[in-house]
Amino acid sequence: MKLRSKHLLIAMLCLLVSSCDKDDADDYSYPSVLTDLVEANVNSEQLLTSIRTDAGITYTTPNQQIKADRPDTTYRCLCSYEKGTDNTARIYSIETVIAPLPKPASEFEELPQDPISVISAWRSDRYVNMLFSYLTLGAEKHTFAFSEEGRVSDEKGKTTVRVRLLHQRPEADAEAFTQKRYLSLPTYPYAATCDSVVLIVPTFASDTEYHYPLR
Repeated sequence: MKLRSKHLLIAMLCLLVSSCDKDDADDYSYPSVLTDLVEANVNSEQLLTSIRTDAGITYTTPNQQIKADRPDTTYRCLCSYEKGTDNTARIYSIETVIAPLPKPASEFEELPQDPISVISAWRSDRYVNMLFSYLTLGAEKHTFAFSEEGRVSDEKGKTTVRVRLLHQRPEADAEAFTQKRYLSLPTYPYAATCDSVVLIVPTFASDTEYHYPLR
């Protein structure tokens, strides 16, 4: 298969603060807003019903008409929200994060390796996460995917899966400004069969490998 971008759009609900006079401003208490990477669950009517944090906490999102482009889907998202009572959450903003499931390298017609700059990387319960940047004019969309290179076992029988980040920069895109993005490599497909994962990332210096245990 060719490397193609799947832009899964989800509506963004922004926090609006109405203007007020000085006395109202003195009395106003700003909400305690959290920003997390989450799994966002969408029902058959394409409406957001709940979010699950990487700490394993699920919050329902009642009475909010936040609509996605596909029904019955779980999206990886960056979400700003306020915790309510009874494990509810008020969503202030939500946007999808790059998180395609890995595919075998043999399924790709091309394996583009345009470099990125890694700002930070970490593992959560079901993902390896990364904040990164690249140069762009913004007129053309960059595409990303994960290619599984193979699995290796050591003398103790421990199995490591090696996954490469693919990045295709459009030829027409100019290096005008820095764009920051989040991505998440789903690791739950390997939870039952692998003991660790290596994420290989093309950077401007060379390939950089990030090693994380899965058990």
